[in-house]
Amino acid sequence: MSKNDSLLVEWTAEGLLDEISMLNNKMDDRSLAFILGAGASVTSGIPAAGVLAKNWLNESYSRHCLEIDQSIESWAAKEFSDSDFDLADTAAFYPKIFKSRFGGDPQSGYAALEAEMEDAEPSLGYSLLGKILAETRHKVVVTTNFDNLVADALAIHALRSPLIVGHESLAGFVRPSLSRPLVAKIHRDLHLHPKNDQGEVDDLETAWEEALTSLFQHYTPLVIGYGGNDGSLMDLLEGLPPGHIPGRLF
Repeated sequence: MSKNDSLLVEWTAEGLLDEISMLNNKMDDRSLAFILGAGASVTSGIPAAGVLAKNWLNESYSRHCLEIDQSIESWAAKEFSDSDFDLADTAAFYPKIFKSRFGGDPQSGYAALEAEMEDAEPSLGYSLLGKILAETRHKVVVTTNFDNLVADALAIHALRSPLIVGHESLAGFVRPSLSRPLVAKIHRDLHLHPKNDQGEVDDLETAWEEALTSLFQHYTPLVIGYGGNDGSLMDLLEGLPPGHIPGRLF
């Protein structure tokens, strides 16, 4: 699925649902892996990556801008001079903004994230996903998120606990053959020093690369709320050879 070989085609919601229904009902050898990004958790009360990044950018600007009357646009252009910073697309610069805001004290960044997620509850979408994971062959979630909404939904609505792999040292437990739902947190769990800055999210750990490459030979990815702004998972997906994924990436 290299950049040159992949073809982006826009479908209607009805067409996508029809295709997923056909896959579920008539292709028993096909199973879905749900790829969840920050956008999937917005309806559960967790701000999107762009919202968090914009808030942190404002805080960093108020702390570090020493020039009177310098606009945030001008300051940010200098702060992130190694990239074409766009104030309208802060989500794409989340790792850089996180480092600017919490550099030198990442623990304070983890605390800020924990505070944002503390009162989050599974939305209807997560509740339905929990039922799917518990009751069908579609048992895999791969996520860049740190929250526990998938596990919470399974506990509340499906009475089933998943296998949560929240650190690359445990990636060996990610196997295609599963007896219970799997949640693979490729940027780590919130309580295990989650990966946030550019150097961390740009490169996928070798253990994850091997585990996911094997997993995606058996599971068809269905992306929900993931924009591909990290270099790690997106690079893996784009680097998979043609025919590696069963079917197409949704």
